[in-house]
Amino acid sequence: MGIDGERLKQLRLSRGLTPARMADIIGISRQGYNTYESGKIKAPRKLEELAKFFNVSTDYLLGKDTDPVADPKGYYKDPSVGERVAALQDNPKLRLLIDASRDLSNEDIDYVVKMVETLRKAHGMD
Repeated sequence: MGIDGERLKQLRLSRGLTPARMADIIGISRQGYNTYESGKIKAPRKLEELAKFFNVSTDYLLGKDTDPVADPKGYYKDPSVGERVAALQDNPKLRLLIDASRDLSNEDIDYVVKMVETLRKAHGMD
Protein backbone atom coordinates (compact mmCIF):
# COMPACT_ATOMS: atom_id res chain seq x y z
CA MET A 1 0.00 0.00 0.00
CA GLY A 2 1.34 3.41 -0.95
CA ILE A 3 0.67 6.90 0.23
CA ASP A 4 -2.91 8.15 -0.07
CA GLY A 5 -2.34 10.89 -2.63
CA GLU A 6 -5.74 12.48 -2.15
CA ARG A 7 -5.17 12.85 1.60
CA LEU A 8 -1.77 14.35 0.99
CA LYS A 9 -3.25 16.81 -1.51
CA GLN A 10 -6.00 17.84 0.92
CA LEU A 11 -3.45 18.41 3.68
CA ARG A 12 -1.34 20.53 1.34
CA LEU A 13 -4.34 22.56 0.21
CA SER A 14 -5.45 23.08 3.82
CA ARG A 15 -2.15 24.90 4.38
CA GLY A 16 -2.52 26.92 1.18
CA LEU A 17 0.62 25.43 -0.36
CA THR A 18 1.42 24.66 -3.98
CA PRO A 19 3.02 21.37 -5.04
CA ALA A 20 6.19 23.29 -5.86
CA ARG A 21 6.31 24.83 -2.38
CA MET A 22 5.74 21.43 -0.74
CA ALA A 23 8.55 19.98 -2.83
CA ASP A 24 10.85 22.77 -1.60
CA ILE A 25 9.80 22.23 2.02
CA ILE A 26 10.64 18.53 2.03
CA GLY A 27 13.63 18.84 -0.30
CA ILE A 28 12.56 16.96 -3.42
CA SER A 29 11.78 17.92 -7.00
CA ARG A 30 8.29 19.06 -7.95
CA GLN A 31 7.96 15.98 -10.17
CA GLY A 32 8.93 13.81 -7.22
CA TYR A 33 6.32 15.45 -5.04
CA ASN A 34 3.68 15.04 -7.75
CA THR A 35 4.30 11.29 -7.73
CA TYR A 36 3.51 11.33 -3.99
CA GLU A 37 0.15 12.99 -4.61
CA SER A 38 -0.59 10.63 -7.49
CA GLY A 39 -0.10 7.68 -5.11
CA LYS A 40 2.40 6.04 -7.47
CA ILE A 41 5.10 5.63 -4.84
CA LYS A 42 4.65 2.68 -2.50
CA ALA A 43 7.05 3.77 0.25
CA PRO A 44 7.96 7.44 -0.07
CA ARG A 45 11.30 8.23 1.52
CA LYS A 46 9.87 11.45 2.91
CA LEU A 47 6.88 9.82 4.63
CA GLU A 48 8.05 10.62 8.17
CA GLU A 49 8.91 14.18 7.21
CA LEU A 50 5.48 14.70 5.61
CA ALA A 51 3.74 13.27 8.67
CA LYS A 52 5.67 15.57 11.00
CA PHE A 53 5.07 18.61 8.80
CA PHE A 54 1.30 18.03 8.74
CA ASN A 55 1.20 16.66 12.31
CA VAL A 56 -0.55 13.49 11.22
CA SER A 57 0.39 9.87 11.62
CA THR A 58 2.19 7.96 8.90
CA ASP A 59 -0.71 5.49 9.00
CA TYR A 60 -3.07 8.33 8.09
CA LEU A 61 -0.92 9.24 5.07
CA LEU A 62 -0.85 5.60 4.03
CA GLY A 63 -4.64 5.28 4.28
CA LYS A 64 -4.47 2.80 7.16
CA ASP A 65 -6.07 5.15 9.69
CA THR A 66 -9.00 7.53 9.32
CA ASP A 67 -8.00 9.80 12.23
CA PRO A 68 -5.54 12.42 10.97
CA VAL A 69 -4.51 13.68 14.39
CA ALA A 70 -1.13 12.48 15.50
CA ASP A 71 -0.71 12.03 19.22
CA PRO A 72 0.81 15.34 20.34
CA LYS A 73 1.90 14.06 23.72
CA GLY A 74 5.11 12.58 22.31
CA TYR A 75 5.75 15.42 19.86
CA TYR A 76 6.26 18.36 22.20
CA LYS A 77 9.39 18.66 24.32
CA ASP A 78 7.46 19.45 27.51
CA PRO A 79 4.92 16.67 28.28
CA SER A 80 2.52 19.11 29.96
CA VAL A 81 2.45 21.14 26.75
CA GLY A 82 1.66 17.98 24.81
CA GLU A 83 -1.33 17.31 27.05
CA ARG A 84 -2.54 20.89 26.68
CA VAL A 85 -2.14 20.80 22.92
CA ALA A 86 -4.05 17.53 22.75
CA ALA A 87 -7.01 19.32 24.32
CA LEU A 88 -6.67 22.39 22.08
CA GLN A 89 -6.47 20.30 18.90
CA ASP A 90 -10.14 19.48 19.29
CA ASN A 91 -10.92 23.17 18.73
CA PRO A 92 -10.92 23.82 14.96
CA LYS A 93 -10.46 27.56 15.55
CA LEU A 94 -7.11 27.02 17.30
CA ARG A 95 -5.69 23.79 15.91
CA LEU A 96 -3.68 25.26 13.05
CA LEU A 97 -1.94 27.72 15.36
CA ILE A 98 -0.97 25.00 17.79
CA ASP A 99 0.46 22.82 15.02
CA ALA A 100 2.88 25.60 14.08
CA SER A 101 5.67 24.80 16.54
CA ARG A 102 6.73 22.02 18.85
CA ASP A 103 8.80 24.37 21.00
CA LEU A 104 5.82 26.20 22.51
CA SER A 105 5.71 26.62 26.26
CA ASN A 106 2.48 26.75 28.26
CA GLU A 107 2.98 30.52 28.51
CA ASP A 108 3.31 30.74 24.71
CA ILE A 109 0.08 28.79 24.30
CA ASP A 110 -1.72 31.11 26.76
CA TYR A 111 -0.51 34.11 24.78
CA VAL A 112 -1.58 32.68 21.41
CA VAL A 113 -5.00 31.62 22.71
CA LYS A 114 -5.65 35.06 24.23
CA MET A 115 -4.49 36.79 21.07
CA VAL A 116 -6.78 34.69 18.86
CA GLU A 117 -9.74 35.12 21.20
CA THR A 118 -9.19 38.91 21.23
CA LEU A 119 -8.97 39.06 17.44
CA ARG A 120 -12.08 36.91 17.00
CA LYS A 121 -14.06 39.19 19.37
CA ALA A 122 -12.80 42.34 17.65
CA HIS A 123 -13.98 41.01 14.32
CA GLY A 124 -17.30 39.66 15.61
CA MET A 125 -16.35 36.06 14.94
CA ASP A 126 -17.49 34.52 18.22
